[in-house]
Amino acid sequence: MDKKLEELLNNLKYILQETYFGCNPLNPNNTEDTFQELLRHNLSLIYPELFVTSEYTLQRFVEDIKGNKIPLKNKSERHDLSIKLLDFLMELKYVDKIDESHKYQLLSYMDDSEFKYGAIINFRKLKPLKKLVAEAIIYEKISAKGELNEKGEKNLCSKFKIIKSFETEDFNELSGGYFNKEIMID
Repeated sequence: MDKKLEELLNNLKYILQETYFGCNPLNPNNTEDTFQELLRHNLSLIYPELFVTSEYTLQRFVEDIKGNKIPLKNKSERHDLSIKLLDFLMELKYVDKIDESHKYQLLSYMDDSEFKYGAIINFRKLKPLKKLVAEAIIYEKISAKGELNEKGEKNLCSKFKIIKSFETEDFNELSGGYFNKEIMID
């Protein structure tokens, strides 16, 4: 793994927490785009030598029966954030929790690209009695689609492993929230 990527991954929890807290997760007007814009900005402040791309759109292709790539009309994929220099792709969410479909979306993007590393990042949506955290799962592509596997057959899709996962501190716990539960009157 590249030393700069390793440094970024070691600092990512801090960067995500500062981004999440900077947008105030108690604000009901937040959107995924809000977090995306601030995260791109924060990454660029800390790592000015890295070019962080936002909203990169790619034509979607499928393979026909003979293995030829066919472009799908009016179909594209949009990468939320990427750092080409580090082969690092980030898919952002603003949901209650990361589910399997979110993971598969990121892995599909990585499978169809040259990106070796990817992160699914969720800036958890405000829900009563839920922790207000940003969370991340970081993957590494360990074999590519089309490579020969141990049986001598071509892989139909890339293989991945989780190399890191974490969640930030809880915003409500650290800030006390807007209302002190001990003095609230019904």
